[in-house]
Amino acid sequence: MSASGRKRTLQYDQERRLVCRTTDVLAQSRIR
Repeated sequence: MSASGRKRTLQYDQERRLVCRTTDVLAQSRIR
């Protein structure tokens, strides 16, 4: 795997984690 590919995967992983956290917060506020 190339360095640029690894960097892209890392960035994608961070974005996915951020999206998961955002949906979690939205779901919690909706439950309340």
